[in-house]
Amino acid sequence: MLEAGLQTTVPRELLSPSGGLNTNLLMFLSAIGIIISSTCGYWYWHFPGWCCFLMNVLALHMAGTVIHDASHNSAHKDRLVNAILGHGSALMLGFAFPVFTRVHLQHHAHVNDPENDPD
Repeated sequence: MLEAGLQTTVPRELLSPSGGLNTNLLMFLSAIGIIISSTCGYWYWHFPGWCCFLMNVLALHMAGTVIHDASHNSAHKDRLVNAILGHGSALMLGFAFPVFTRVHLQHHAHVNDPENDPD
């Protein structure tokens, strides 16, 4: 049961991407740092393989979050920064950002449709 005056929708100001040093930019930069640390850790500092594996899993998960938000143009308020985040994340994941965006938006248009959902 809803109480009178309870807001049932997300406020419009929360739907637009934030600018500056936002969460997506921090995740992107952290993912780069973790991948560099993992690579250097393996080759120079002799980190155990399992440790490097877990570091890479974390970095790729963060890059996946960023590319998802960038494909919706919500990773950053500045469209150029949004594109850089999308292409940079795609590079880490081995994707092409425009292809990922097209397929992902098709997925949203046809979620769980057995004929049209590319997912």
